[in-house]
Amino acid sequence: MSYENGTASACERTLACAASLVLPQAEHTDEYTAKGHDVHAFIRTVLAGGSEETALREVDGEHRAMCRGIQWRALVGDLMDLELESALAVDVRKRTARRLGSNIARDYEGAAKRLRKRLGAWEVPGSLDIAGRLRGSGRRVVRDIKTGYQDVTPARRNGQGRFFAAAFRLLEGGDAIDFQIAKIRPTGWVWYSRESQATFTPLDCDLFLDALEDALADVKEARRTYLVNGAIGPHEGPWCDHCRAAYACPAKIAIARSMLGTIVDLRGRLEAMTPEERGRAWEIAKYQIEPQLKLVLEPLREMIKAEPVPLSNGKIAKATTYEQERVDPGAALDLARALGASEEQIAACMHRFPVTTIRAVNPPRGGRAA
Repeated sequence: MSYENGTASACERTLACAASLVLPQAEHTDEYTAKGHDVHAFIRTVLAGGSEETALREVDGEHRAMCRGIQWRALVGDLMDLELESALAVDVRKRTARRLGSNIARDYEGAAKRLRKRLGAWEVPGSLDIAGRLRGSGRRVVRDIKTGYQDVTPARRNGQGRFFAAAFRLLEGGDAIDFQIAKIRPTGWVWYSRESQATFTPLDCDLFLDALEDALADVKEARRTYLVNGAIGPHEGPWCDHCRAAYACPAKIAIARSMLGTIVDLRGRLEAMTPEERGRAWEIAKYQIEPQLKLVLEPLREMIKAEPVPLSNGKIAKATTYEQERVDPGAALDLARALGASEEQIAACMHRFPVTTIRAVNPPRGGRAA
C-alpha cells in the first residue's frame, strides 16, 4: 500500500526526493523482506504472551534457528509498558500525533477509517517495532529491529527514529526520547553498536518536523506539476534503494536504456582520474548505474525464465536448475542445541572475518579523505 505523504519508513527518501512520492508506485519484495516478516511476527507473538513453540511453527524453516536463539533480555529486558507494532500518525502542519492501533498490517487508511477520521492532507503514518519505558527512569524508548546485514542509516540520522521520537514528543511531551536499532544475528544474538543509539531532544524533534513539512510541501507542488505536464525532476542518491517509484523514475529509465548500447573498457580512464573525479565516478556508478542495472536485469530474468532468448555469439540464454548441497545453518544450530550445546559453545563455532565495504563517511577532522 502506498500513501500520498509516504510513511515513517520512507521519511529519509521523502526528505531527499519529492518524485519518490509522485511517480507511480510498485511493490517489491525479496528473501530479506520475507525473513524480516517472519522474525518480526515471531517476536510480536511471543512478547504478546503467545507460546514460543506455537509461534515457531509459523516461521519458515531456515529462520527458526534465529528465532529460537533470540536473546530476549538484550532485546527488551530493560523496558516496561511494552508497545508492539503500534501504528501512529503525525500531522506535520498541525503538529499533532495520534494512535491508529496495533498490529494493523500497515493498513493505515483502514485503521483511520475505523476511528472515523481519515488520514489528513498533512498526516504521515508509520508502525514501530517495539516501544516502552526504561525501568526506573520511565524514559521513553523506541527500538527498531533489523534482521540482516544490509547497511542501516545510523540512529542519529535515521528517518524512522526521528519520526517516532517526534510522534512521542507530540503525544506525551517529555524532555528526550531514546531511539535504538537492535540487530539480530543468525544465532539470535542481539547487537547494539555505538551508531545504533541516539537521543532526540525536543529541539531535534521540532527541526525534523520542520524539514518534513517543507518536504511534503515540495511533494504537493511536484504532484501538481506532474499532473499538468507529466515531467518531474528526481533527486538521486542512496535513498533510491528500495524506492517503490524506481520502475517509473525518468532518471533510472534513461540510463537503463543507454546501457543497452555498447559498453567500453574504462579502466584506463579511471586510473588516470584525480581522486575527486574518481569520487564522482563512484557516485554515478553506485547511485545511478547499479540501481538501473537491477531495473534491466530483474525483469529480463523473469522473461528469460519463461522463454529463452538468442545471444549475439550464437548461444542462447535460458533458465537452468541444478542441485547444490550445503549445510543448513538453521538446522545445524537446532541440532547443536538439541544435543546439549551451550550458547557459549555455539558462539565459539561462529567464524568472524573482516568485511570491507565502501560507504560515505565524514573525512578526518582537519584533513581530506584518505
